[in-house]
Amino acid sequence: MKQHIAFGLSLLLPLTASAQVPEYTVDPNKVISTVNGEAIKSSELYSRLEYLDLAEVAERFGNRVLSFPAGFLALDQIVLERLTLQLAKERNVTPTNPEVQAHIASRLAELPNALTEWEAAGRTKEQFEYHARIELARFKLLTAGITLTDLEVEKFYKDNPTMFTSEKRFKLRGVVLKDPQKKAAVDRDIQSGRPFAEIAKTYSEDVSRFEGGALGEIPVSAMADPILKAIEAVKIGQYTDWIEFGGLHSKFLVEDILPASVRALDAKLKESIRRKLMIDRGQVKNDVAKQLADFRAKSKIEVSHPYFTKPWNEFHGGAQGSAPPPR
Repeated sequence: MKQHIAFGLSLLLPLTASAQVPEYTVDPNKVISTVNGEAIKSSELYSRLEYLDLAEVAERFGNRVLSFPAGFLALDQIVLERLTLQLAKERNVTPTNPEVQAHIASRLAELPNALTEWEAAGRTKEQFEYHARIELARFKLLTAGITLTDLEVEKFYKDNPTMFTSEKRFKLRGVVLKDPQKKAAVDRDIQSGRPFAEIAKTYSEDVSRFEGGALGEIPVSAMADPILKAIEAVKIGQYTDWIEFGGLHSKFLVEDILPASVRALDAKLKESIRRKLMIDRGQVKNDVAKQLADFRAKSKIEVSHPYFTKPWNEFHGGAQGSAPPPR
C-alpha cells in the first residue's frame, strides 16, 4: 500500500509544480466606450475599479446596484463624469485650472490630510485633481446664474446665530463602574495621587478605559441632568462625587471647561456660507438632473465592449442618469 501511495504522489508532484495560473493581458489602450467622440479606455476603467465609490454608485442604482457587474458600474460612473464636463462646456461653466486649484486649496484647508491620505491609498495627485474638477463642474452647473452679495452673506450670519455658536463644553475623564463595591478602591487611588488615567484603565468598565477614561469635549446638551449637575458643581482639576445613573456608578475628572463661543465671520466662514446659500438656491433654480438627462438623450454614447453592452442597454433603455449632489 505504501508503495502505491508513493507512486501516486510521484505522478502528482511534477504536475503540481508546473501548474500556473493563466495570465490575462489587458490592452490599456483598448477603447471600452466613447461619449460624443471622447474615448474611455480600459486603463481608465480598471483604475476606477480599484477605487470604485460604491456609496456614490448606490445613489444612482439604489437596490439594483448588486444586479450589475462592477465593471459596468465603474463604466457608467465614468460616462456620467464625461457628460458632466461636456455639459459644463456647453453651458460655458467649465472649471478653469485656477478655479480647480483654488477649490483644492479650499478643501485642503478644511481637511489638511486629504491629499496625503489619497496618495497613501495608492491614488495619484492627478486623479485627485480630476475628482476636484468633477466636483467643481457639478457645483457650477447647479449654481449657474446665481450670485450672492456680501450683504446677503452677512445677513444670513446675523439671522442664524445658533448655527455659528458652539455651546459650553466640558473636557472630561471618567471611571464607570457596574459594581459599587469598587468605588472605595478608586477613591483610595485618587487620594494616593495616582494619575486618574491609570485609575480609569484599571477599574473603569466603559470602553473609554482604553484611552485612560478620556471622553473628549462633551457639550452640555449631550449630558443627562444628574451628570451635568454634578459636573457643574466642581472646578477644573477637581473630581465629581459618585453619580448613580442608569444602573451605573460614575466619577469624572473635569480637565477643562470651554465656554460657549460664537465663530467669527472671517473669510473662510463667509465662503462656506456663500457656498451653502448658492447650493440651496441652485437646487430650486437649476434642475441639473434633468439637464444631464436631456444632454444624455442627445449624446452619442457607444459601448464597444460586449461584456457591458447588455447591462448598459438594460439600465439605460429608458432611465436616464443623474448626478450626485455637489460636496
